Amino acid sequence: MEQKVKDLAGDLGYQADRDLGAAGLDQLRRAGRVRKRCRVLAVACAAVVLVGASILLPLILPFETRYHGQEVTIEYAEQIASIAAFNQTYHTDYLNLSGAAETELIQAMIYEILETGEFAYLEESSMVVTEVSYSYSILKVRLAEVYIPTIEEWKGKCEHSIQIAGTNVLFSQTYSESGGNYISYASWVYDGVEYALQYFSLTEQDFFDELNRLLGQAEASA
Repeated sequence: MEQKVKDLAGDLGYQADRDLGAAGLDQLRRAGRVRKRCRVLAVACAAVVLVGASILLPLILPFETRYHGQEVTIEYAEQIASIAAFNQTYHTDYLNLSGAAETELIQAMIYEILETGEFAYLEESSMVVTEVSYSYSILKVRLAEVYIPTIEEWKGKCEHSIQIAGTNVLFSQTYSESGGNYISYASWVYDGVEYALQYFSLTEQDFFDELNRLLGQAEASA
């Protein structure tokens, strides 16, 4: 699913406004914006199909790891509406992707330790599409002291650090010239819980706006 989203993002062919800043290119800039809206709407339609297929056909494979020194198996447990809904059901307060946007699709899943039935981690994906922007994010929340390959992979990509709402966040961000999109990663620990984020967007700032929104949830609920 993540690879398909990368491919979709790579097909956008988006060119940042800063590359159109030369004098006399106003008309080209306006035409580019129209084309960008069309591309984004096309991606939105494809995204609906993609997310729907991922719900019906979750290609989720169990993997073995260690927990308290013992070999255990992590496997997909169930689909949930969102981490926000999980919080209501289990009286928890985990950060989540359910922000306000013009168009947003949310999908969340629970993974558990097969041998004990304990929750291993939560995974939530969010797609936001407006007339002029597109972003796709995946948030993982580690609930047990187990090795999660994807979380470790994303953490390993983070080369920089930033303070957001009093929390130290490790992050990285790269721009794909061929795809015309940004791919960003972040990792942080909040209230003793570890989070990892993968984020695809058309603009550089969208990623930092999402981090501020995520880590601002705690302040808003205080």
